[in-house]
Formats: sequence, C-alpha cells, structure tokens
Amino acid sequence: METSPKWKVVDQGLARMHALCREAGVPFVAFLYDRLPAPQELVRRTGAREGFPVLSLDPLMQVRLAGRDERTLQNSPVDSHPNVDGNREWAAVLFGALRDGGLLPQGGTR
Repeated sequence: METSPKWKVVDQGLARMHALCREAGVPFVAFLYDRLPAPQELVRRTGAREGFPVLSLDPLMQVRLAGRDERTLQNSPVDSHPNVDGNREWAAVLFGALRDGGLLPQGGTR
C-alpha cells in the first residue's frame, strides 16, 4: 500500500498541509477515525516523518457512543454528515483527543 500512487498523493497532501500550517504558525493535527490498521499506520508514519501529531478518535468515540444508534446523529439515511447532536458529539470527541494528547494550552477545559 505504501507504494500505491493513491497513497503517495495522500502522503504528499498531508506533508503539504503540515508545511502550509507551519508557515502560517498554525498547529496541524491529523485525526484517525478508521478501524483499518494499514491506513492508520501509513498516516502515523507520515506524521512521525513530518513532525505532526496523529490522534485516534476511536477510543473516545466508543465511549461517547456506547449503546447509541449512530444513525440518530446523522442528517438523514442518505446523508451521513452529522446533525446538530452529531456535531456536538464530534466536538466533544475532538476536544477530548486534543486534551488527552496534551495539545491544548494549559487551562483549556471548556
């Protein structure tokens, strides 16, 4: 997979996004929400090589969504983008991942 032309485009895209953010003085973080180990490992390697953190959302999502039907957090059966409640859950998970990863300024508890 690492030699795949599609992966090389993803790798170059991640590296370029990180470079643009670094030039602008903006932190860059890649979040994983994919239970496939091969893509996760490739993104982690790119992060290690380029110097940006890669955080998995899976553990926090499993806790937050335990026992919930994820479809209730979607716009509709044909549009899996989050609805209002889904956006609240995603915001909580993203905040938790940044907090747990030590990437929030001290005192960032909201």
